Amino acid sequence: MAQPGHTSSHRPRRALAPRVASIPESLALGSGAAEEIKTKRASTACKECKRRRTRCSTGNPCSQCAAHGRECVYDEHADKRRKVAAKRTQEELEYYRDFVESLIDSIRYCEPGHIDQIINVIRSRATTDEILSVVKQSLNQVEIHKKDKTQGGEAEVGEGNEEMIESMEDPPQSPPASYGAYHPSKEAVNSPLTSIPQRLRYK
Repeated sequence: MAQPGHTSSHRPRRALAPRVASIPESLALGSGAAEEIKTKRASTACKECKRRRTRCSTGNPCSQCAAHGRECVYDEHADKRRKVAAKRTQEELEYYRDFVESLIDSIRYCEPGHIDQIINVIRSRATTDEILSVVKQSLNQVEIHKKDKTQGGEAEVGEGNEEMIESMEDPPQSPPASYGAYHPSKEAVNSPLTSIPQRLRYK
C-alpha cells in the first residue's frame, strides 16, 4: 500500500562506470612531461636562492629570480660538480699536450728506424697509451745516446787539459834539437845586407 505523499514510480539508478586502475603518473604524462613538471635543481643555487633558502632551478635567470625580477648570479667556484669537471678537462688537456709534444720530439730527434716503428704502432690501431709508451721509449734511447756522447767528449777534453797542465808545470830546461844555434851560411855573410854594417864600422 502506497503511503501518501510518495509516488510509486522509482527513478532508475545511473550506471556506474567501471573502476579504472590507477595509471602511474610517469606513464600517463610521459617521462619527458613528468621531468618538465618537476622543478629541476641546479648543481649550485644562485646567490639569491641561497640567501632566501629557496629551491633554485636551472637556467639564468632561475625561475625564482625571473618571477620576482631579481638579479640571478651564480658562484661557479662554489660548484663542486663544475670543479670536478674542470679538473678532469684540465688533466685531459695536459695528457694530450704531453702526447703531441712527445710525438713531435720523436719525429724530430729519433732515428728513422724508431720513427718507422712509431708509425707502424699508430697504423695498427693501438691505443693512445700504447703509442705514447713507444714514443717515450724512443726518446729515452735518444737521451741515453746523447748522454754517452757528451760524457765521451768531456773525457777527451779532460785528458787534453791534463797534458797541457803537465807541460806547463814542467817546462823544458833546454831548447829542443830543432831549435839549434843559428849558423849563417857563406852566402848570407857575403850578401850586401850583411856587409853594410861592416862598411859602416870601418869608416
